[in-house]
Amino acid sequence: MDKVEALSVINRLSFLEDVFKGYMISLKRTDLSELEEKESGEKYSLVLKDFEQSGISSVTRSDLLSLNSISSKIGLVCAFLECNPKGNEYLIDKVCKIDELLFYRIISVMVESWQPYWLAEPDDANFDYRESITSVDLLCTTLYQFKKIIGRDSKDSDMLSAISRLRDNLEASIREMDEMDEEVPQEGTMEFFEYCLTPQDTFDDESAGCYTDEEIQRETTRLKFYLLERNKEDRPLLLESVIEKLLHAYFSSRKEVDDKDPKDKNRHLMIMYQMIITNIVVYISWDLKIECSKEFIEEWEAKTEKDNTVIELLKMKKPHPSLTQEANKQTMPEEFNTREAKELFSKLEKAEYCVKDGSLYRWHSTNSLFGVFVDCASDFLNVRDSGGRLQWTIFQAAFQCKESAMKTAKSVVTNYKNGYKDPPKGYKKITDICGVDFRKKISKRL
Repeated sequence: MDKVEALSVINRLSFLEDVFKGYMISLKRTDLSELEEKESGEKYSLVLKDFEQSGISSVTRSDLLSLNSISSKIGLVCAFLECNPKGNEYLIDKVCKIDELLFYRIISVMVESWQPYWLAEPDDANFDYRESITSVDLLCTTLYQFKKIIGRDSKDSDMLSAISRLRDNLEASIREMDEMDEEVPQEGTMEFFEYCLTPQDTFDDESAGCYTDEEIQRETTRLKFYLLERNKEDRPLLLESVIEKLLHAYFSSRKEVDDKDPKDKNRHLMIMYQMIITNIVVYISWDLKIECSKEFIEEWEAKTEKDNTVIELLKMKKPHPSLTQEANKQTMPEEFNTREAKELFSKLEKAEYCVKDGSLYRWHSTNSLFGVFVDCASDFLNVRDSGGRLQWTIFQAAFQCKESAMKTAKSVVTNYKNGYKDPPKGYKKITDICGVDFRKKISKRL
């Protein structure tokens, strides 16, 4: 260990402290008056301004992994400084200014939202905070001990009490995580898509019983991890039992559709069930190579008309690299079978933002501008859900976008909607095509 190596570790740790501080401020978990006591008023204002401008208000997995690496080196840094205090006063001061309690608090906040993998959100399903808890504990106790040895600790009994309390809480969290991982529900004890399969006449609210895109993805992920825990030979039967309930619901709602009412609830339910089944086929059947039995498919074929879209989807054994025109005709979302939608898409095609592909389209511009288009087109075509949220899935289907593209598009909309970033370059042409006063639209939200 030399001075340069020690400085690189300390600088990275100081940066992470700023990131965590910004995150705590964004959650309104930090007492701002306490921060003002540590920083001069002018410097504190600059710190807050930097957070707002740079958008440092969230902790990423990269930050936590970086913290894991730093915790393994901080002991060597402190030992080096303890043995070589002369000439390293600047480094010692930097270490002593770091607030170890902040790291304890931030990991505690993140652990509060932790869920076992079989209940977690798709993006968080593979991340385990246990290693981060261990790393934070090692980092913070090392910093506290170093300050105490060189006589730079706060001499405050409350500090030690706080550290002890937070350590106990985190240790309890680790035990809870271990226990919850062992409590993976057994066969027959879990229900999937239960809320949207509840008989609709039991709801008073018109929007009740309908899933958002995110909820569909969440339940699909939950089902996927559930099946992964089952024996391979049992998976097809378990998957068929879920699909069968969805098929009953799909055909029941389709039977009740009022063709004269484009906003008929049964039409939305029918489309929702079709999307759920599509998600299951794409993200479970194809990914895990689980096929419905020939008998199961033949039984449902006998109950329905020939070449039914949903039944044909169940028969597909792997993803098709490009949907055929016939498939496109079957899968174009009902919301876009209107004169307004066709005219809007035609304008997009003429402006070379997309190309026609059978009855569907393929987006040929940037993913960022696709996010702007979905946001503006949803207002123009009045296709937001009952809660005013964007229906990303229908646009993804209509323009055949990959999941990675959708993540970028959603992120862009979230950023400009919340004022984190400006709309992407070229957004005005999209808003003009959609006939939306974008600035007025954003100012209303803010």
